[in-house]
Amino acid sequence: MKKSLEGFTHLRMLAIMNRISGILFREPASQLQAFMTLKAKLGSTFRKVSPTVNIYFHADGRSQYTTVRQTDGTLKTGRHIIWVGTIHNRNEVIRFLSQSGIAGGTDMCDAQLTLHLYNLVEHDVSTHLIGYYAFAVWDEATQSLFLSRDAIGAERLYYFYKSNALC
Repeated sequence: MKKSLEGFTHLRMLAIMNRISGILFREPASQLQAFMTLKAKLGSTFRKVSPTVNIYFHADGRSQYTTVRQTDGTLKTGRHIIWVGTIHNRNEVIRFLSQSGIAGGTDMCDAQLTLHLYNLVEHDVSTHLIGYYAFAVWDEATQSLFLSRDAIGAERLYYFYKSNALC
């Protein structure tokens, strides 16, 4: 799924994330994290009960945010991921990445593995993953957002589209 984003200010976004958490779970978030650019506002909230993910993510503390570093250590700008979940076929994913020329997979967290995989196969990334997960990838170059979750929906992913904004 690809959509352009228009967003909120940082503080307004955090307030909205906390309000959504309170509405969905009758309990505000105890920790808020956010990634923001001029066009993309993604975040995760920590709650002690009921892990859930959405564009303003509700996660259970396992959420990860990362960008990909190239083999020379420089930052590869343009794609960012917010992730919650667990990859059960890590060894297969690491082997696939290694065969594609990406080394160091055993030292990567699940978010980094998924973002590297996304850079290789883009929208087919979920066909390579087995586990429980939900994630969002923001692509600066195309100003697009890709959302995915596991096939059975073990990790929840909420969003809605309103007034040229994906929320």
